[in-house]
Amino acid sequence: MSAFDPALIEAARVSAAWPFEEAKKLVARLQKSGKREAVFETGYGPSGLPHIGTFGEVARTSMVRHAFQV
Repeated sequence: MSAFDPALIEAARVSAAWPFEEAKKLVARLQKSGKREAVFETGYGPSGLPHIGTFGEVARTSMVRHAFQV
């Protein structure tokens, strides 16, 4: 049983927003490979201290992860 509202699930299914498009690609890839789990990773790069690029990487990964959960 899903913890999400059916209207939200339907909106996510038909959404063309890029996080949902990437999540759909990931679902297809998992189905094709037979895997049941996906690992979302992000972190600090070799450029040193956290900066706006680090935030962007974390934000993008989080958006796709949330879209994948729906």
